[in-house]
Amino acid sequence: MSVQLEFIESKCISNQAPHSAFTDLIFYQNEWYCAFREGSSHMSLDGQAKVLKSKNGLAWDEFAVLTWQGGDVRDPKFVIRHDGKLLITVGVRLAVPTVLSEKIFSTSWLFDSDNGLSGPFYCNTSSGTWRWGPTQYGSDIFSVGYAGKDLEGCLYKSADGKNWQAYVRPFFPESPCFTNESSLVFTQSETAFCLLRRDGANCSGLWGVAKKPYTRWNWFNLPLAIGGPKLIELSTGQLIACFRLIEVDSEGALEAKTVLYEISPVGEMTFLIQLPSDGDTSYAGMVECDKDLWVSYYSSHEEKSSIYIAKLHINLTN
Repeated sequence: MSVQLEFIESKCISNQAPHSAFTDLIFYQNEWYCAFREGSSHMSLDGQAKVLKSKNGLAWDEFAVLTWQGGDVRDPKFVIRHDGKLLITVGVRLAVPTVLSEKIFSTSWLFDSDNGLSGPFYCNTSSGTWRWGPTQYGSDIFSVGYAGKDLEGCLYKSADGKNWQAYVRPFFPESPCFTNESSLVFTQSETAFCLLRRDGANCSGLWGVAKKPYTRWNWFNLPLAIGGPKLIELSTGQLIACFRLIEVDSEGALEAKTVLYEISPVGEMTFLIQLPSDGDTSYAGMVECDKDLWVSYYSSHEEKSSIYIAKLHINLTN
């Protein structure tokens, strides 16, 4: 079976900051949570992570604001731990390097329904790496670190989301490209997939495949260059990716869009749908809920960079 996505709606849920971007989305304890960065610009050093909460996906209230003095808080990502607790991981870019971290490091906060938000939590492997997109599998959480000390990539593993150990290093295949953002999925058949971004001339995305215990990865070149990757497995087994795609329009200008594709286990890509988007855009969160796909993302197609929630109906065809 293959997937078709029917567009229902896309609504702006936040545009208060000069620049709002880098989202994630999760449905937790019968409520929606959307996290994103607010700052004065895309690469400013004044970013904070804001978390909104909603009972119905329509009306959103502020739940938390995560900050770091002297640092830019970026790329908030959710993961539900094996004990049912919700974790939020972020990367921090320091304005002035310190002994704690030369320039970048990764940290996390824990949400407990009884005790609220606690943290941040920081371990000795967190300095000098940008851990991205945590994914729970069994009793462990996996995340891919890049940049800093992890220019060759590192697959990290954690039992609690607070303390992390290197599991596979180097993780990226050799390449002249700058390999960076990723999204992991561990499927029902115990196969792991990694959607990986690379930047540079003639650098397309990569598709990684591994079997348990996930220490040996096979990598395949994708036909497209991608940005802000997010990958999920639907309950029916299909792999759905959301990312930024940059194309050349009829007048020769570069055009950025947030798009969704189905990806086969061997890396074949099938276009599904383009979300209302343009300019500075992408960095999605995706949640399947009652035969619909909910997608958080950001875009600047309505004047300034803002946060959107799109709702798509999932249809399966033979």
